[in-house]
Amino acid sequence: MPSTESSGIEFEDLSATKQWVVTSSYFFATCWVRELVNNFIFAADPINPSASAITSSSQGFDCKDVQQKVIERLKALIDLEEELRFTSSNCYVFSPPGLDLLPAPKELYEVYSPNVDIPEYDPHASKAQKKAAALEKKKLVKRAKEKEKSKSKMLKAKKKHEELLYTRALGALRPLDPQVCCAIGFDGLSVVQDSAEGSQCLSQVQVTECGGPVITLLLNLLDKSLSDILSEKKSCAFNAGNEEKSDDNPYQDVSRSTKTNAASAVFISSEDSSKKCFVLLQSYLNSGVFASLHEHLAIVAELRCGHNSSNNDEEKEKRLVATARCLFSCTRTLFESEILTRSASGKFFLGLILKQLGKGDRNSFHDSVRRHSSVQINYLLGHVADNVSEIITGAYTGDLEFAMDGVLTMQSVYECSKRISDDSSDAKDATMDFGKRLSGVSDKLLKEHWPEETKMNKSNVGKLLTLFLEHSPDRMSSLTRLVDDVLLELPHTEKCKGPVTNYPTCSSSSFGSYYTVTISYLWKELVALFDCDTRNPAVAKKMFEKMAELINFLQSLFDLTRENECLAKKAILLQQLKFGSKFIETFVAKAIPFFQVHFEQHKDAIFELIGRMQNNCRQMYAIIAHGKREKDANLAKEGPRAKKSLELFIHKVKSLLKKNRCMTAMWTKTLTAKDIDGSALSDEEGTTQSDDSDGGSEDEEEEEVQVKDDEEEEDDSESDDED
Repeated sequence: MPSTESSGIEFEDLSATKQWVVTSSYFFATCWVRELVNNFIFAADPINPSASAITSSSQGFDCKDVQQKVIERLKALIDLEEELRFTSSNCYVFSPPGLDLLPAPKELYEVYSPNVDIPEYDPHASKAQKKAAALEKKKLVKRAKEKEKSKSKMLKAKKKHEELLYTRALGALRPLDPQVCCAIGFDGLSVVQDSAEGSQCLSQVQVTECGGPVITLLLNLLDKSLSDILSEKKSCAFNAGNEEKSDDNPYQDVSRSTKTNAASAVFISSEDSSKKCFVLLQSYLNSGVFASLHEHLAIVAELRCGHNSSNNDEEKEKRLVATARCLFSCTRTLFESEILTRSASGKFFLGLILKQLGKGDRNSFHDSVRRHSSVQINYLLGHVADNVSEIITGAYTGDLEFAMDGVLTMQSVYECSKRISDDSSDAKDATMDFGKRLSGVSDKLLKEHWPEETKMNKSNVGKLLTLFLEHSPDRMSSLTRLVDDVLLELPHTEKCKGPVTNYPTCSSSSFGSYYTVTISYLWKELVALFDCDTRNPAVAKKMFEKMAELINFLQSLFDLTRENECLAKKAILLQQLKFGSKFIETFVAKAIPFFQVHFEQHKDAIFELIGRMQNNCRQMYAIIAHGKREKDANLAKEGPRAKKSLELFIHKVKSLLKKNRCMTAMWTKTLTAKDIDGSALSDEEGTTQSDDSDGGSEDEEEEEVQVKDDEEEEDDSESDDED
């Protein structure tokens, strides 16, 4: 092996040949240690009798000795990989076996002139000399800026090239066997004493450290191995029976039999992969891998949120967060797999895994011969969800990405519970409970004060809002809070920049996420409102009240952009058209027939709701016209659907009133052309708008006139009857 100095700060002073020798030495040494670990890991399984016999007879030591030696080799492997990372990134002449030499970018070979000092003005110089000196200084300043920019470009290119070099080198190493993950369950890497086992014992154990390079290496390998064995490979589609039969085609039968054999091969390979998957999972169970994951989750929660936490130790916090993210990734990979929830064998192994992952039970899983019920699995899933929730919400963290990893893990727990739950009330209640927990955690994270440099967008804030509303036990109250206490409070902040006091995550940068999610769930709540017996008079009154609230919320959201120009961005206007159209379509399809059933008992309430909806319709007309004036492609694309829904609303309301002989409730009104802020447009702008339109406004005018003519005919007929 090369000397320590050769791979340290003196490495760059070596010749290209010596750099290649040092880098190659570390590369092949790393491959050799990996192969050593791959072979000895099979002799470290204490449950495998053949492994114990081999190690005892040929080597003179037992499995515990092998486990300790494997751990030592893993520590040496980490040091070697770190040395390889440094040397390969600084050796441009090294390429892994089987790969071509990676050419360096041309920016690294450019020659730069030395720095030029910019002279100062001579106070005694003449006016012409000062002018010439000013021009010369301007040229020198421009040249210095270009040089600085070029230097920055070179540094970026160099950094990118070095990252690519060590990525290629590490990627070409001999891969570690998935069985190496069994080392996670070794006693030498356990975070608790040998005698401590289970959740109750963990609470009594004093632990001050958790994680580390070896655990991180093994957890990343475990995540990759689980992803490989639990992910479903999509098979090719085979067309059968679509070919025309012909006696002149000698290959017809051959091709058909080939397709049949190929389809059978895919099915057989799928069965073989499932068997290999379960064999590997069994070896992980034998080694206590998932029990070790439980212990690490519990210890991370204790060190971050319990009595042993140290809030001022930044290095310890970073190490705990890195370990927790690896644990979240492994857990999420397990629960997102449908292989463990689709078949009886998969559910059997899921129960065994959860017995270790949820309770830390290393031994009793050997006695399990029956598949766990959905209630038992949900109970064990609850332990995992408790640990994850405590890690991300039990103590403050300034890392929103880390918090989102925990939220996604809790969502995978919910989805897993949803897939395995049967039709029993207990199973459904357990699944709903996971949803409530997910909603509560999302709400809590939305109320946190995150660092100013945190980027808030739809992938984090939007996701949290969606989970908060989707699984909220009382969605109407949640919508009320978001509209009244969050969105309508943003204009009261300085220049509408935020943040809002109750929800610091709501600011000008995240307003789009808040607005889009809220207006989309107004429509979804309207759809869900009619999932009941709408003919029941006792239910009708509550439905009218909820419908009025939803329409008021929609009006408040429309008024928010109409009264605050800085919030009326094109993306927000597009969401208003998109979900406003869906809201009106649902109103026409479900609310109008509902009004017909209860018209006599709730006539005044129906008139009031229709009147409120007309206010929203006027604002949508203004947005459509605004899109035409601004020639916005997205608004123009959504415009036809919006206009169709608005016209359908007019026709259905007219039909409803005709059936109930209440046409006098409608009247003809000439709508003034207005902008999105409610201000009236000039005659010239209004004329231009009508010229650019596709005739929709004329149809609307004819419809309104037709309504008036019908009213006049009814009035004339009534007067004739009186005569």
